[in-house]
Amino acid sequence: MLARRRAAVPVARRRSLTHSPPGASRPAPAPARIREALARAGLTPATAVPPASAGRADEATIQPAALAEGTALQAIAVGAPAPWPGTVAFLDGTQRSEVVAYAGSSPLLVATVRAAVLEREDRRLRAVVLRERFLCVGRRAGLDAAGDALAGLDRVELDDSQAAHPVRDLVQAGQVIDEARGALEREAGLAYREQRDGWLVVDGSLAEFPAAGTDRRMV
Repeated sequence: MLARRRAAVPVARRRSLTHSPPGASRPAPAPARIREALARAGLTPATAVPPASAGRADEATIQPAALAEGTALQAIAVGAPAPWPGTVAFLDGTQRSEVVAYAGSSPLLVATVRAAVLEREDRRLRAVVLRERFLCVGRRAGLDAAGDALAGLDRVELDDSQAAHPVRDLVQAGQVIDEARGALEREAGLAYREQRDGWLVVDGSLAEFPAAGTDRRMV
């Protein structure tokens, strides 16, 4: 008999909305119902969610920084605040993942990844571009065994060139989910730029945006 295992890390089906309020996205799949369906399919349902499963791995780390100006950390006055006369947009993404079952020692995860561009005008924000995906992530054998329990989710297979290992598979799944979020952020940013030419503030590295080198209104 297989022992019940602890859960761990959640994305699947893409949808896009334009000129929609931030809360208008479709509800994410319910992990509890997915666990029940996976148990009926013969897999071992996960029973708990580890604390660090709701974001990117680098969000909770301390990174070294180098001084770009001067010889010590200091505050530099930039003048009195002034209202921005035009429209400014902000791009950011979110992700949440959760282990729902185990196929042997290999975890199966569901994840929700979203990216949005919010436009600010007259001190009011509105969502003008929204992208989202719901994923199921795991090794091919586990995804095949899940069958219809993961219906409606985008299937993402992990590299199975090495033997299954719960920790290594979770690390690999986290990287896959990070990449999915980054791809959605790029898609949302490009979609916004096709519609408007205003300033776009990106929460993240501009290196992920090929057009950033020539786009003078992306920071």
